[in-house]
Amino acid sequence: MAAETFTTLSGALNKIFEGELASQIPRLVTTAGALPKKPINSYQVAWDARLGTTAATAESDGASISTYNSDTKAPATLPVGTYQDSFKINGRLTAAVQAAGTAAIRDLYAEQVMESLERVASKINVDLYSGTGSTSDPITIAGLNQVALLADTGTYANISRNTYAQWKSNVLSNTGTPRALSVQLMRDMMRTIYVASGGRPNIITCDPVTYEYYGLTFGPYRQWIDEVNVGGETVKLDAGFKALSFDGIPVVQDRDCVAGTMNFLDTTNNVMIRTLAPAPSQVENAQGEAEAMGAPAFDSSGATGIRARIQELARDGDFRVFQVLTYVQLQVRSPNRCGVLKDLLTS
Repeated sequence: MAAETFTTLSGALNKIFEGELASQIPRLVTTAGALPKKPINSYQVAWDARLGTTAATAESDGASISTYNSDTKAPATLPVGTYQDSFKINGRLTAAVQAAGTAAIRDLYAEQVMESLERVASKINVDLYSGTGSTSDPITIAGLNQVALLADTGTYANISRNTYAQWKSNVLSNTGTPRALSVQLMRDMMRTIYVASGGRPNIITCDPVTYEYYGLTFGPYRQWIDEVNVGGETVKLDAGFKALSFDGIPVVQDRDCVAGTMNFLDTTNNVMIRTLAPAPSQVENAQGEAEAMGAPAFDSSGATGIRARIQELARDGDFRVFQVLTYVQLQVRSPNRCGVLKDLLTS
């Protein structure tokens, strides 16, 4: 995208406008705002997955013991990706705005930072579902629906599901043929997750079409809620926004969710966004770090809770160049505690 210059904004400088811009860009970051965030202190996300079977036996009284068991501890690792956005501010434009006072130049910078933060947050939210999980630069998020994360085949976090069946997620598909969403299908998934892990999801995400079908399934008997509990924390939905409920579990729509899918997630110390804290910013005049990145969960203004760094880069002629960046990855500690309904109607 082209940089802002004096020419592109000079006409606006001669007129009086409302102080707040009217954004026409739908940068919703529902899932990025809803998932718990947990910091890491390394260059990668690393945890041990304990895998094993029910191998204990009944023995005769006094029998000698010849068989000994131990659960397997498999190391799971994910690299941390860098997500960024950059912008330029023209020197002549800065001078023209500064002539209006210190507050004006501060507002110019703040607007550019906010736009960059929104773009970064929006990209993260897209990749939470569709990220390729690239392990070489540029490193990307391993998305819920794109790679072997909510899947029952392949490798996730360097652990093969061919070797360890308990590392599989729960997938209910229809061999590629779209079928209608039903309460029975959702209960089938709940049962499948329980049998596989003994767990229970605490949030369900889906694309807007699937969300509408779910609402129509219950008609006037559907239940609305205005707050959800994820990762042990209660998230209050913004004014005017409500989620549907299924057996007490919030069902939330996300425009970035892959069409025709419904994701059943257990966020209690399981599904979370891992963040590597940015180093202190070197930008002058206390322009520093930003706590509020993009839009909040379930609406289009506020904070995701992901921290970003704002830094000034080398100047480009009469332009001051800035970069907004953050380091993140999506972690699912126990895939068998989650599941995905696939091959749902998309229209």
